[in-house]
Amino acid sequence: MPALVTRDAVGRGLQAVNTGRLEEGLRTLSREARNDRLNGDAQHAYGLGLLAAERFQEAIAQFLRADRLKPDRWQVQQNLSAAYHGLRDYDAAYRTATRSLELNPDNFAMLYHLGDLHLIWGEMVEANAYYERALAINPRHADTWMGKLFALDLIPGVTGGQALAERQRYANAIEQPISRYRLPHRQSREPDRQLRVGFISGDFRDHTAGYMFGPLYEHLDRDQFLVFSYSSVAPEDADSITRWLQSASNGWRQIVGCSTQQVVQAIRADEIDILVDTAGFTNGGHLPVFCAKPAPLQVQAWGYLTGSGLDAMDAILVDDVLVPPEHEHHFSERLVRVPYALGFAINGDVPIIERPEGRPLTFGHLGRSDKVSRDAVRLWARVLHAHPESRMLLKDRGFRMARTQTRIEDWFAEEGVGLDRLDIRGPTPRGEHLATYREVDLVLDSVPQGGGTTTIEALHMGTPVVTMLGPRIIGRIAATTLHAVGHDEWIAANEDEYVQKAAFFAHAGGPHLRDEIVSSVVFDSKARTRAFEAALRELWRNWCRRQSTAASHTKADKK
Repeated sequence: MPALVTRDAVGRGLQAVNTGRLEEGLRTLSREARNDRLNGDAQHAYGLGLLAAERFQEAIAQFLRADRLKPDRWQVQQNLSAAYHGLRDYDAAYRTATRSLELNPDNFAMLYHLGDLHLIWGEMVEANAYYERALAINPRHADTWMGKLFALDLIPGVTGGQALAERQRYANAIEQPISRYRLPHRQSREPDRQLRVGFISGDFRDHTAGYMFGPLYEHLDRDQFLVFSYSSVAPEDADSITRWLQSASNGWRQIVGCSTQQVVQAIRADEIDILVDTAGFTNGGHLPVFCAKPAPLQVQAWGYLTGSGLDAMDAILVDDVLVPPEHEHHFSERLVRVPYALGFAINGDVPIIERPEGRPLTFGHLGRSDKVSRDAVRLWARVLHAHPESRMLLKDRGFRMARTQTRIEDWFAEEGVGLDRLDIRGPTPRGEHLATYREVDLVLDSVPQGGGTTTIEALHMGTPVVTMLGPRIIGRIAATTLHAVGHDEWIAANEDEYVQKAAFFAHAGGPHLRDEIVSSVVFDSKARTRAFEAALRELWRNWCRRQSTAASHTKADKK
């Protein structure tokens, strides 16, 4: 006969795991799992403990044992999916998540999870559909909204009006409940005093956003501005960039594992005057914190300039190329214009060498694989067909996944471009990655979302970039850098121009491009910092004036 398994013992084991006594809980659950020969409940519980300990392979073994004893439980399939995801076996995670959803069609967790898996693979239409189904069940789940809005910005054909409408839906769902807990701001209303500026981000590390806003840390006038950083970079993920930014901060707050309310309280305790969002709807974003309005002024800058839709977000830093006057209605925030809204700091130079003679004309895209949309492939195929001897080099960590690479190859095949003309590569160390530009004659920018950092990197490596001006800010990122460097001739107004310019400027590269970008505002961190300081100061002065006016009206009403 099977040994007796007690529900009380299993419950005690799970309680120990859930209250941080992991080893104690695992010992109890392991003992009960060895005795369970009836229905697999103890194996399932032990698998949950192993999952909490991130011992994913062992967890999978327990979940499979539980499934053999009692098949087709949606909870077991759900947790199997989570364990496979932890091992980055996304195909198995997808298979078990789909099975869990078949057994329980209203399973919010699996709808959200399937959206995330499609997002990882770069399948944005499918991701958006699953996120929308999840939101129909739980419309106030902030992470689902983050995934949905991130995916939406990568789907061709989405208009500025549609993007704003979806952001306003997000604000209605997430901001309104949190806004009830806002507190008055007690900061001194002196317009020219020293200001305390907070940056909240998960990108205080070797990440493109960190390279964009990091140099400002070094050049901000500390007599006028103190810098506080709220970092959601886990200590084990910290690197030299993390340490650089931490050393340049007047205050460094670690917020990994903190709740929204705890972060809000920390910002209030630091008496932050202006809080800056650098992540938007990307990983590491903390927009729910902004919903609580912990600072009198809140600004979006650099990392993900697509607008938030939040009433609590006062302003967004843009330039005239990113957002021309006729596009201002795409944003709920006040637009604050600076000469150039991006910027960069190269972490180490890679020498430029002459392109070897005799090799075929090579177009390239070394940006994120999720930016390679169906429309982008169709456009790039037109360029390749115009040059039958040419080839296309694509490189990104996303191409480690066979499903992503196969989808891109299939799209090119549908456009008549065979595998013999494609060179698709995965990730390499940063120096090797930058050196890959030596093999590329011209970078073809993606649509609908273009390249920010990759455009800067390409020019710094002496490789020209052709882009097509899009109808939204996401399609104008490369254009603002090309304009800042003085190469408006590489900006196409339509697809026909794009194809023509790709041919005409394919051999326009060389070391002179590095000289041009280094001497431009793109690399002029001091000039960009002065513009940032002026923007913040003007926003603060305007806020002080509004507060004084409101106070005067209140006094007049009381008389």
